[in-house]
Amino acid sequence: METPSPQGIETLSRSVEALLTTEHLQALTRSIIEAHRCGNASALLQQAARAGIGLEQPNPEPRRLFYQLVQLVHPDRLPGLQKTFRDAEGKKDAAELGRLKDLLSIPLEAPARQSRTGDEDTEVWEYPHREESSWEPDGWDDEESRWEETEEVSFLEAVKMDLVGNTDLYISPFEFSQLDGTVDVSGYRLYDLDGAEFFTHITVLDASWNELTDVRELASLDRLIELYLSGNSIDDISPLAGLESLEVLDLEGNEVDDLVPLLELPSLRFVNLRGNPVKDRAVLRSLKEAGVVVLV
Repeated sequence: METPSPQGIETLSRSVEALLTTEHLQALTRSIIEAHRCGNASALLQQAARAGIGLEQPNPEPRRLFYQLVQLVHPDRLPGLQKTFRDAEGKKDAAELGRLKDLLSIPLEAPARQSRTGDEDTEVWEYPHREESSWEPDGWDDEESRWEETEEVSFLEAVKMDLVGNTDLYISPFEFSQLDGTVDVSGYRLYDLDGAEFFTHITVLDASWNELTDVRELASLDRLIELYLSGNSIDDISPLAGLESLEVLDLEGNEVDDLVPLLELPSLRFVNLRGNPVKDRAVLRSLKEAGVVVLV
């Protein structure tokens, strides 16, 4: 490999330095979360290879790669990344600077979101950048809600539509209770999760982008490993305290202020709390001391 010229190293240094900001790391972390939430394993594998992780295993587990990627680019890592950059810059280490650029330039984009209950022509809108004062997407005041003219559906109806589409096929309560793996009811305008308590075999539930205010129906889902609840109006997560297998919890854009129930989750490894009125820094410190990756 040809050694870069001094001018080339200087250009590389400036490009890396421009990426070393809290805002960029936050955006990068959120993109990784979305790729994992959407099951985009190929994207995670590609970006993990760019970051130089997971190469020792022929078929690395996507969830493990997700954890490793988030830990590498989490905003809390900024001081360490800045030190690594300064050391590499001082030594004119082009290889290390190039590694940093690859790590910080992971080209993941949050997918567009679409109403699950509207017509096929329903407008697609981007996963919004959340401001502290609001959880509404850009332009919300200038257009009608994407859900305004859609029919209300129940949790069980949403599961059925996700499995077999809008058909007349009958699925019995027993068949629902035997489902395992992943259930995705995101974007169905659900006001509650009535019926979810019977899905005791599932390991992943995506109920993001609904109109949920509580999660009491999830208290018995003790096999859940990943739970996505972003973009709702949930203010009480105490029913989740007994989910001993839960590793990934996405609560972005809710109304949660009491984080104590998170301390009762022994398997928790990652929690996204952006866009919540979080005030109890003591709980955040306890979570981080326990090895939990926390995004706030």
